Amino acid sequence: MEARIHSFINGPRGISLISVFGYTTKGIPGIEIHGMNKTAKVLREKIIYLTKIRELSVPKRRYVICLDINDLCKDENLRDLKSLELPAILLYWYLAGLIPISKLDDCLCQGYINTRGEVYQSRYDEETIKAIKDQLGIKAFKQLKVIGSDQNPSFDSFQIQTSDLLEHIPKITCFLDR
Repeated sequence: MEARIHSFINGPRGISLISVFGYTTKGIPGIEIHGMNKTAKVLREKIIYLTKIRELSVPKRRYVICLDINDLCKDENLRDLKSLELPAILLYWYLAGLIPISKLDDCLCQGYINTRGEVYQSRYDEETIKAIKDQLGIKAFKQLKVIGSDQNPSFDSFQIQTSDLLEHIPKITCFLDR
């Protein structure tokens, strides 16, 4: 199985759209994260911890999550990559069959999650929306499903509430980031 989710970074040069993609194979069970520099190991351990502490049953497969680093400019820093935690964990849980959505390929989200299970979703201001629309094109933008908070109604496209998507996962709380 393979999937992809759109995300973005508010970097030094403005908004950079990022594809976070992944797949599963019958290889040695585990999770690999590529393209996130030194933050990949911490994110991997956080995903394992959040999955174990919530006693979620994950099929024993090899899971590979990749950040398309070709989408990044060279001066992005590690702090900017934190906002890709939420798309990465959603992708992992999707590949493991743990979240009730038919596909993520036409979805966009940005945010992070801490080890207490608090999800912090990004705010989308008009400038961010315009940059995403310019980079994706009008047609793709209109087909986009935004995974986010109902307190963040800036997108005029279809919105999926993060809290609804994760409601069956115990001890997850969603907030709109400051």
